[in-house]
Amino acid sequence: MIGGELLSVTDERHGSLKSSPCAEFAVRLFDTGRAEGGTCEVG
Repeated sequence: MIGGELLSVTDERHGSLKSSPCAEFAVRLFDTGRAEGGTCEVG
C-alpha cells in the first residue's frame, strides 16, 4: 500500500467486522480514506 492508512481491529476474531462495534470505523475509512486513530479495540 502506498500512501494509505491502516485501521487495526483488535477483537481476536477473523472476518468479524460486520458484527463488530468497529464496523463504523471501517466504513468511515473506506468513505474518507482516514483511519481516525488507527485502532479500534473490542473487549
